[in-house]
Amino acid sequence: MSTGVVAVAAESFLREASLEKRANQPVDLFPFQPPLDRQSFGAGLVRKEVTPIPEFYGMSKNAVDPLINLASWRLKVTIEGKLVRAFSYGDLLAMQRQYRFVTLRCISNTLKSDLMGTAQWGGIHLSQLIGRATLPADIIEAALIGVEGHDDSLKLDYAFGNDTLLALGMNGKTLSRTHGFPVRLLAPSYYGCRNVKWIGEIRFVRQPYYGTWQRLGYTKEPLIHTCSHIDHMKRDGSLLAFGGVSFAGTRGIKAVRVRANSGPWQPARLEPTLSQFTWTRWVAQLPAPEGAFIEANAQDCTGAWQELHEGNPFPSGLTGPTIVIARA
Repeated sequence: MSTGVVAVAAESFLREASLEKRANQPVDLFPFQPPLDRQSFGAGLVRKEVTPIPEFYGMSKNAVDPLINLASWRLKVTIEGKLVRAFSYGDLLAMQRQYRFVTLRCISNTLKSDLMGTAQWGGIHLSQLIGRATLPADIIEAALIGVEGHDDSLKLDYAFGNDTLLALGMNGKTLSRTHGFPVRLLAPSYYGCRNVKWIGEIRFVRQPYYGTWQRLGYTKEPLIHTCSHIDHMKRDGSLLAFGGVSFAGTRGIKAVRVRANSGPWQPARLEPTLSQFTWTRWVAQLPAPEGAFIEANAQDCTGAWQELHEGNPFPSGLTGPTIVIARA
């Protein structure tokens, strides 16, 4: 009897260790190689086009992030909390996946911080779990609920639209614990706070759903504001060369302009994006003395320019200019 108890305990320990290893040390999921044809753009003035996983920002409201036990975890699909379907991790991995490059940006960014990253993600669409036509006609939103309690929701058109993905992997690997293993939401029109991680339930509801941040008074539509970030600078005599990235969610970037000391605007040179869901890298050059104020300003594809004056971060995220001091 005691031998059997020891064997069961050992098996349980090994299973938990295996699950923990998978969550913390992702394994190969799909072939991935950073785009080699883009490495020369910017000559050291801009960041990598695709962010390596160890460099990709991670944000969480948790003191300790969830460690999912795949033996018992299921992705539940419910209508008003009533179970309709449930999927194991193996079920999800067996489904046909979509692959795309997507940029995520945190709503907590200041005008100086840079919590933003781009990865190639592999995942499935909501329609592969349940057909929209099978839902009751009065359903208006899909709520995504993490196993640790963080939640948010999407209107049905967006939830079932092409933009949205339930991601199972990034940059060729299964998701890490930090990035939402085993499955997370990608909703690229919105700040990272809406991109729920560690999803345990997709709940279809008949009334507007208010998630974690909405219950604290934040907007129900946390659309990404147009922003820019200057990455690196180098000097060539009186000329200052510099580069960076601009991002406007799924609106895309149409143009970037730059200036020194509030002088006349000059156009930057843009690199074509990896997808409609990613940042735009750019480079520029200006005559500028050391200590000059260098500004970058982006225009989205609707024609609207990045704000030139700092706004209020509550309730929909900070807006404002991108200004750094020339130190090169």
